[in-house]
Amino acid sequence: MSVPIASIPRLVEQTTDEFVYERKKMNKKLRKTIRLTAISLGALLTVFLLAVTIVVNFIFTPEKLTPVVLNVANQSLNARLQMKSVELTFFSTFPRFGLKVTDGVLVSKAINDTLWQKTDSLVSFKKCVVVVNPVDYLMHDKISLRYLGLEDASVYAFKNKERKSNWDIVKSTEETVEEDTTSQKPQIQEIDINRVALKRTNVTFDDRDTRVYARVQNLNMNLKASLKKDYSMLALEYDNENLLFWHLFLLSSSDK
Repeated sequence: MSVPIASIPRLVEQTTDEFVYERKKMNKKLRKTIRLTAISLGALLTVFLLAVTIVVNFIFTPEKLTPVVLNVANQSLNARLQMKSVELTFFSTFPRFGLKVTDGVLVSKAINDTLWQKTDSLVSFKKCVVVVNPVDYLMHDKISLRYLGLEDASVYAFKNKERKSNWDIVKSTEETVEEDTTSQKPQIQEIDINRVALKRTNVTFDDRDTRVYARVQNLNMNLKASLKKDYSMLALEYDNENLLFWHLFLLSSSDK
């Protein structure tokens, strides 16, 4: 069937108008779909943030969480842990939950010291933030430390002449509850440390057995490490004000 030449422009214009109309209709549906999706996602995000706010500020409050953490730590460790408060965090450690401990002191029970040096005081800090991934440990036998931050901390590692160390704070099997011999403990397959950050930290190592002493003042450090079967990785950057190290050599009578 032939089409008159005079009607061709009219057909082209009609086809163009139909195409524009269908395109506008499709764009309108697409915009409506995008708008509904955005509204749904926004509503879900609002509900999630509201639930997190309720959990952090009303359920797991520092007043409820602090005595629980203290009780578990003091029963599990051969040490005495003291702190001002423990706070469950989310927004400051987004997108993961974490724990923020303030004004903490960890005193070892492995060495009872009443002297002014306080060789039993292992760690003290103004603020400590810890973020871990427990799912990796439960499902993949992997320790994942996402973040560990210490601020205004003091670490004192001490070993006396009898080779007792104040960092031996893990209770022995005789002190813990006897476990079922048929149960198998999970073997750690991998250790992943995403970030360890120290700010304004003093670290002292005092070994009276080997007569080695080291002290680092006002240490600022960032550390990242990974330990696997095939390879290991360690990345470290730090700066400090003062570094002191000495080793005392004693000559025996045969060397004189």
